[in-house]
Amino acid sequence: MKSGNFIAIIQIVTVLFLSCIISTDLASAKEFNELSPDQQRILQQFSSSWNSLTTEKQQRLERGANRWLQMTPEQRATAKKRLERWNSLSDEEKTKVRERFQRFKDLSPEEKSRLRAARERFQSLPEEKREKLRKRWQSLSDERKEKIRERIQNMSAEEREEVRQKWQQSTPVERRQMLRNNSD
Repeated sequence: MKSGNFIAIIQIVTVLFLSCIISTDLASAKEFNELSPDQQRILQQFSSSWNSLTTEKQQRLERGANRWLQMTPEQRATAKKRLERWNSLSDEEKTKVRERFQRFKDLSPEEKSRLRAARERFQSLPEEKREKLRKRWQSLSDERKEKIRERIQNMSAEEREEVRQKWQQSTPVERRQMLRNNSD
């Protein structure tokens, strides 16, 4: 086969491949007026720019609208508060949150489960105790917080559970001593 014919065949295959990709993307694209009336109401702010959005973005917005429609009024109120809180964050804070979320996504299922259980334990504490813990954590220097995070991440699940149980069984005086001993 001559090199000119080979190049022509490669070009044809490339064009066919790209046209398949483009046609698949166009086939899955949806016009704004094809959305349900409820979805249109929720996504109204995107109506004028809908056709310029990528198919992926349109599908994400459509899934989000569907989730919103499935929520109870209480869940919607919580979601609104979270969005307001997110919007109040600086770009730097948003970046940190995204990085933490990515680190969470990269964890094993067991680690994710452990963290969810720890969060549930924290949420089950009385509000005044949660607030006291928050203030204590916030009073630590960034360097100290990072050391604590590293130490915890380097522990095995068994070691973490052992420390948690020891902490729970300790008196306030013993807890302060544990913190002092681990402050290096």
